Amino acid sequence: MISLERKTKETGISVNLNIKGKGNYKINVENQPFFQHMLEAFAKNAAFDIEITASGDLQHHIVEDCAIVLGQAFDKAIANKQNIARYGSFILAMGDALVLVSVDISGRPYFSVEYNYPNFKDCTIENFDLENIEEFMRAFANNAKITLQIKVLNGTNRHHIAEAIFKCLGRALRIAVSEDKVIEMPSTKGIL
Repeated sequence: MISLERKTKETGISVNLNIKGKGNYKINVENQPFFQHMLEAFAKNAAFDIEITASGDLQHHIVEDCAIVLGQAFDKAIANKQNIARYGSFILAMGDALVLVSVDISGRPYFSVEYNYPNFKDCTIENFDLENIEEFMRAFANNAKITLQIKVLNGTNRHHIAEAIFKCLGRALRIAVSEDKVIEMPSTKGIL
């Protein structure tokens, strides 16, 4: 179990993360029920045990700081990177939404996203600004030190698209951290 905290003038975030869990979660994000729901969907689909407590002044600050701390905890949880698959990709259908997420636990942060939905980032769901999903993913990738590429292939329902992104990320990471008994270090360099 990795435990981290971040306290700033804007937010207070605490994270406990076990990447060899069963998808159990206890998440409390103050005044952000939609974002909390997304984190719960992520935890369940990653099969990570996660506890998060988050509060703060602005939605953007809470979302980004959660991603920073969760990303740092993930990086610490996979510190030696031995005997893991390293790569994980998943395509997830949720109603009308179809999302592809691909990750590489490389130590080289990179993030990209493509939407097949006009103005997705300009919309809100239950007072949640969807542009903050991209901010979460970018901050998570940078702090986890992973490559994270997301493609929204189809969808008309914004809730389905958003939830599919978080679920698909969880599934891709579950694959990437799965045990590989054949290749001890998944790199020709001998280090990640």
